[in-house]
Amino acid sequence: MGERSIEDSQEVQAKRVKEESGTISSESNLVCFLYLLLRDALPAGEVEKLVTEVVSYDQKPYVFSNGWLGQYALNIKSRLDD
Repeated sequence: MGERSIEDSQEVQAKRVKEESGTISSESNLVCFLYLLLRDALPAGEVEKLVTEVVSYDQKPYVFSNGWLGQYALNIKSRLDD
């Protein structure tokens, strides 16, 4: 019985959060990717730390020590470009 009331409470809270936050739309592949990343994979605080780190870099080009990972990042970017 206690388990069901917790589920009900979570459903009510999820509905309230959805109503309060509204609905946003975008045609950007990058925005969609970031939304899914934030919703399903990484805490927003971790993403914000990474964004802050990237925008604070004052030297370009960026140099990546793992070439395979860098190539994969470039591949993702090209696939997400609108």
